[in-house]
Amino acid sequence: MAEVAYTKHLEFCEAYTQKVNDGLHKLVELGPSEYALQLSAELFIIRSTYTVWLSEEIEQQLSPFERALRKIGADMRVATRTPPNTARSELLNAVMDPYLLVIGEKSPGSEEEAEKTVRQALENLRKLLGTRELTILRDVAIAAAKARITSEARSH
Repeated sequence: MAEVAYTKHLEFCEAYTQKVNDGLHKLVELGPSEYALQLSAELFIIRSTYTVWLSEEIEQQLSPFERALRKIGADMRVATRTPPNTARSELLNAVMDPYLLVIGEKSPGSEEEAEKTVRQALENLRKLLGTRELTILRDVAIAAAKARITSEARSH
């Protein structure tokens, strides 16, 4: 069962990461736009597809990022449907900070802001997979193999 769960986590992380990376490229290309709302919906669909395999904690960790995308997209939807005026200008200006934060062009000023960034969303996926621990194990295995090869070469 542990192997199945890990496989499901891996599938989820790969699908979610691919969508985040594709979405990030498009967000950078388009700038703040309604596309952020679509991206949030697509990420939610991926997350809900794997929901039985995900802990409540990982879902809570990804929610701030998805909510930030929804807010950007929704604000841009309202802005594009608002006639040019002061309120529209203020809304467009207000959406830039969250947009720059999400895409990583603005440094987070708090832990709450950090949770809304692409960087943190991807770090949460790495934690789910144990990427850091697996990398350490790989490094130990490589070092042991090198030591064994060196030892065998000396004995011949």
